Amino acid sequence: QSGKPVILQTLGEVLADKRRDYCVRARAARALGRCPLPANVNLNKLIFQILLTANEAAAAYQQKPNDYHWLGCFSDFYFAFHAYDPEEAARYGRPTGLLQQNRGNVVQDAYSQILPIAVHVVNQPLWDWKPVDEKAQPPKNAPLPEKLISDLAKSLQDHQPTDHKLAPNLAP
Repeated sequence: QSGKPVILQTLGEVLADKRRDYCVRARAARALGRCPLPANVNLNKLIFQILLTANEAAAAYQQKPNDYHWLGCFSDFYFAFHAYDPEEAARYGRPTGLLQQNRGNVVQDAYSQILPIAVHVVNQPLWDWKPVDEKAQPPKNAPLPEKLISDLAKSLQDHQPTDHKLAPNLAP
C-alpha cells in the first residue's frame, strides 16, 4: 500500500545484517533472485551486497571448511543468479534468478565472481562421504584458492556503490 518495495528492503536488510548466520544471509540473496525487482532498483548496491556477503562467508569458510552448512550456503549464492530447475520460472510465472532477469553486465560480472567459489565449495569430498565402518575418518574439505578470494575482494573494492539505497524511496 505504501508503494515501497518492502520485500526488497527486508531481504536487503537480512542480507546485510552481520549478526545473522551466513546461511540466513545467503538464503536472502537467493530470495532476492526470485523477487520481481522494481525498474528503479539500485542494482549496483544489490549486487555489491550479495558479493560482500559471499566474500564474508568465503573468509569464514576458510577457517572451518568442514562445517556442514557451507554446501547449502554457497548453493544459495549460486541460486541467487540461477533458477533452481527449468520449471521454476513456470511455477513463479516470471524469470527467476538474477541472470534470467536480463539486468546487464553488472549481474554477469557478479556471477562470474560467485560461480568458481560456489563450484569449489559444492564439489568438496565431505558432502558425499559415507562411512564404510565406524573407524573411517571423514575427508577434509579444501580451503578456497586464495586467488578466488583476492579477485572477489578486488572486485568489491573497485565497485563500491555510491548510493546505499536499494531503491530511491527506501532507507539506506
